[in-house]
Amino acid sequence: MAGDASIDFIFSFDSLVHVEAAVIDAYLAEFARVLAPQGTAFIHHSNFADCLASPFATMLTHIPLVRHLLWRTAMFGVKPNYHWRAESVSAHIVRELCQQHNLYCIRQEIVNWGGDVPNDCFSVISRFPAGTCEIIENLGFMDEAEKIKRSTFHPTLNKMRVLQLNINHSATDADQCL
Repeated sequence: MAGDASIDFIFSFDSLVHVEAAVIDAYLAEFARVLAPQGTAFIHHSNFADCLASPFATMLTHIPLVRHLLWRTAMFGVKPNYHWRAESVSAHIVRELCQQHNLYCIRQEIVNWGGDVPNDCFSVISRFPAGTCEIIENLGFMDEAEKIKRSTFHPTLNKMRVLQLNINHSATDADQCL
């Protein structure tokens, strides 16, 4: 177990998007305990609570056949949750939970992960106040990610592409290509 105020940086990417608000709350309580006074946390979490339709329509999505129909037709304003994001978590809820634990959410970027719905959020959290939380909605996130992926100027990605091309060759052949 980490000691009190002993961690300078906490990073969580693409795992907390699937946990509900009660779990995020427990994590933030632990962040408040272990973060050093000048420590910072970066977490990638769900924003799907802000994408939900009426509570009745949302309740219906727990029935598989009905969920499929509602997602396909967007009936009652139901947005598809293809990536199984937590439905009780949003950027706003994370900000509120931070306040409850004497943490400060200093920046949030709300993004469209895998589609056109703003279903994810990256939050930067600190133990010290830094003014008002800067909130950015970036619905071009997936386009940006695709551009980076295809970039010929990114050496790490180019090496990964070479390894993918040489996947059927021996390790020594792949190493020679790098």
